[in-house]
Amino acid sequence: MTRRWALALSALSVLSVTACEESFVDEVGVEGTSAFERYVAIGTSISMGVQGAGVYYAGQVNSWPSLVADAAYADFDLPLIEAPGCGAPFIAPLQFFRRLDASSAAAPNVVCAENYASVSLPENNVAVDGSTTYQALNTAPDDYPEKELIARVLPAGQTQVTAMAAQDPTFVTVELGANEVLRAALGGILLPASGYDPDSGALGQVTGLPVQGTFMPYAIWAPVYDEVIDAVVATGARAALVTVPQTTSIVSLRTGAELWADRAALQARGVILNADCGAAAADNLIFVPRKILNAIGAASATGTPQNVSCADVPQTGDNVLSVAEAAALSAVIDQMNEHIVETAATHGFALVDANEILGFIMDNRPAFSAARLVSCSYPFGQFISLDGVHPSTEGHRLVAFGGSSEATGTSVDGVTDIVNAHYGFSLEQHDVVAIDPNLVCN
Repeated sequence: MTRRWALALSALSVLSVTACEESFVDEVGVEGTSAFERYVAIGTSISMGVQGAGVYYAGQVNSWPSLVADAAYADFDLPLIEAPGCGAPFIAPLQFFRRLDASSAAAPNVVCAENYASVSLPENNVAVDGSTTYQALNTAPDDYPEKELIARVLPAGQTQVTAMAAQDPTFVTVELGANEVLRAALGGILLPASGYDPDSGALGQVTGLPVQGTFMPYAIWAPVYDEVIDAVVATGARAALVTVPQTTSIVSLRTGAELWADRAALQARGVILNADCGAAAADNLIFVPRKILNAIGAASATGTPQNVSCADVPQTGDNVLSVAEAAALSAVIDQMNEHIVETAATHGFALVDANEILGFIMDNRPAFSAARLVSCSYPFGQFISLDGVHPSTEGHRLVAFGGSSEATGTSVDGVTDIVNAHYGFSLEQHDVVAIDPNLVCN
């Protein structure tokens, strides 16, 4: 379903002044536009446009692949999902614990609205929330664990890779690998999977144990990633490859010491921090949206204060990463990213370092605040949505265009900068200006 509304209005405005469409296109950059004639985005929730743990048309239209296509003045059709989404995203402020469909954020997110009637699958953005690299390569809707969601993106019998190839692309972005490590990073338990489940494509069981793995070892992931890239190479398209976010780049992972510094405000909301947060467990990483928000919600619902420890309990999903666990997971991600860098160089593809962009976001995130967490529209800062993981609309603009911050004196290139430099294009630029992070609330 095409949605070039802003482009159409811009074109009409220019035509009314110049009365010359050809000169307008020339000014934009013909080479860049022609290269994006048939642009296809492969990826995960980040490319799909998930915000606040849900996805619908508002997030999809503002996803970074959609914005990059706009900058190239290219048609880029989306598998637009009606409100309230599939599933419904969180709404601000988080203290209400509500989703867009008015359901409780604590309840299972089961709503899955339909595509708009004019959608004809597959569209140009074939990224799927939760997709592993194996699923992007091999898994069609009938095999996928979350069948309703993937059926909003891909037709029966097609995977992300086959849907990409069927569109004879001229440009492809590949953003894969995050879901091979994200469960470990957020859950706080490191269990290496023995392989991908051949039926669902999800991370398979841990060797010798009847449990599912929480991260995929590099040696198992790399050959699957190579098959995806081989399929892109076979199309003859230009491409940009995106690296995997590091554990230390996740904005909503906070140290025990950061929580301890705001312990009085947490106590006022019914959360009693154990002393280990300011001592032995001060350097552990805590996934705030689950560990802290769930405790605040439980205290509010029951009227009973909730004790929270920052200590890691090994091999349990406690949403706490010890220093050793964080280092071990980072080492796996480093291997993955080294492989992506080498792969891009081998094939002459552009390389987008997600961690440079996330590093800028980390530099411009506000200090942890319990009050901000529950009452602000942007509790994790300007660039991260209400789930604490996925980019906000401003975050997607940053990914697409890059930005700068006077408050922190930092800047970063976006996808358009990188693609322009690599291929000699002139895609339009709309750099984002970061607001002082401690002023971003409502």
